[in-house]
Amino acid sequence: MNNHYLDLLKTVDFNDLVIKQIFDYYRQCYLSNERYETIVYSDRIPKKLRSHQFVGVSNRTLGLNMPERSTFEGGQIRGALLQVGLLKATGHELFRGCLVFPTINNEGRIISAVGYRYARRIRHWQDSVIYWRRPDNLLYVVQAMQSIREVLNGKA
Repeated sequence: MNNHYLDLLKTVDFNDLVIKQIFDYYRQCYLSNERYETIVYSDRIPKKLRSHQFVGVSNRTLGLNMPERSTFEGGQIRGALLQVGLLKATGHELFRGCLVFPTINNEGRIISAVGYRYARRIRHWQDSVIYWRRPDNLLYVVQAMQSIREVLNGKA
């Protein structure tokens, strides 16, 4: 069977836009308050990350700046964020209360990020360091196409 559509889908990543927008938003939040820069240069952040070019902050304002989840646009945005793992099922941001340091590959795509909680007091159930890795979207497409093929062939 010919799978040329997979070659095309490898070049198109539908989540690129939403991921880039979120990390751009985090970057703008970081730049809007000098207080965050002093935290980056504190002992709470590893020295190797202190000179990171794309530091951002998740200061719990993202949800306030998105359309309501009951609207089409709000549901779509939140669904995309949930799919890539930047939003939890509870509706909270994965990096809520963290300084965020994304890793960008040679193609300019954000492929992972690490977040360090910046609050002085961290609750016992919270991790002080949060890791995120970009999901492999092509895997989802291949699995979906296989499921469709099985349904069409009457094997499901």
